[in-house]
Amino acid sequence: MKKLKKDTSLKVLFTFICMLWISCSLRTQELKTPKEGILVQKRNAYLAPGVKRNLESEQQILKLLQTLVNWTLEKDYSKLPELVDPKKGLYADLKAEWNYKKLLDELKNPNSYFEIFFFDKEKLIREKNSTDVWTVRELLILSGGLKADLFFESNESCEVKLIFHKSSKHQTDLNNPYFIKVNGSWKVYRLF
Repeated sequence: MKKLKKDTSLKVLFTFICMLWISCSLRTQELKTPKEGILVQKRNAYLAPGVKRNLESEQQILKLLQTLVNWTLEKDYSKLPELVDPKKGLYADLKAEWNYKKLLDELKNPNSYFEIFFFDKEKLIREKNSTDVWTVRELLILSGGLKADLFFESNESCEVKLIFHKSSKHQTDLNNPYFIKVNGSWKVYRLF
């Protein structure tokens, strides 16, 4: 009887170790970009009191969002400065406010914030000292497609809440992008 318990315990332990190894291996492997990409679609638009509905603005913001998603999937933010107002700068996330020069400097850095948090799983694992992390790119892939709720706080500002088609568990891991209208043109003010 003792021999049977010992054999069973070893099998259980072996199975557990194998499952743990497989789980860790899957967490560190890069997710593949879907061939059809990740589509961003408008779900709803909400207007603060006094804000007039502007379908052209909604379309421009959705186009900017789609561009950001595509660049993230391609791991290439080299053209991001074109979408940022040089006077206002950019919030890379809720805590990192960068002026335009800082954005340009960051894009030249091979270990930039974008490289670590948006694109490179291995660098993010080292940065966070954990395998239980997801890059922005991976979160977008896990979404299975995005719906966007547009919240116009004014005629010149819009916060976007992204809704995942799949994996809603990770939906709140992204920041709400924010857009501002400067001299008649919509610009990115805060990233995912």
